[in-house]
Amino acid sequence: PIITSATDLESFQINIMANLRSLEYGDYDQVSDVMVDYFNALSDYGNNYGPVHTTDVNFTASDYDTEANWANPYTAIKNFNIFIHGAQSVPAGLEEDAAIARGEAYFGRAFAYLHLARHFGKAYSASAATDLCVPLVTVYDQTARPERATVKAVYDQIKTDLDSAAVLLADVAGKVRAERPTIDAVNALYARYYLDVQDYGNAAASAEKVIATKKYEVSSTAAAMKAEW
Repeated sequence: PIITSATDLESFQINIMANLRSLEYGDYDQVSDVMVDYFNALSDYGNNYGPVHTTDVNFTASDYDTEANWANPYTAIKNFNIFIHGAQSVPAGLEEDAAIARGEAYFGRAFAYLHLARHFGKAYSASAATDLCVPLVTVYDQTARPERATVKAVYDQIKTDLDSAAVLLADVAGKVRAERPTIDAVNALYARYYLDVQDYGNAAASAEKVIATKKYEVSSTAAAMKAEW
């Protein structure tokens, strides 16, 4: 066991959240937005994301923006794996808090693998059982040299992790600007998963679970959008 006290648990939970939050800004969102022309360079852009804008010979697997989108999710996954397995046994009195923290780690691992699958694997299709995706690592092992898993195997793991998160975070009610994963966040990620595997009925149903709470308003005017950001 890696948890011997409440302080241990708090420290690991902070680490989980730091890793999850680190995957939701900067390169992880902006690179793909630039690549599909959601944003375009102006004369004074300072060559930020230059290879991404030009997609010329400089934009390779060695480009920083490519490396960051590959390596950093795996760094987070390593930390999620350590906690998921190491916190299955905790001192008496910490069981409930540890269960929620493990739910957050399962959520984080599903989030990280969905990001990796979308960026480095083929789109889910009838050949998902043979198409290659990314290495699937669910147990921390420094000596392992994992090979690429299939698209189906990776998405199956995402679903398994979301199922675990849904159980462990079932009583964590959603709220606007929640600072930790909630059951609403789990359902939102389910919707993304189902959208990718082309199960549109369940994608809509999962999204509706969040929409039906009527807690989250979409900005209806330019002023409201500006104020939100």
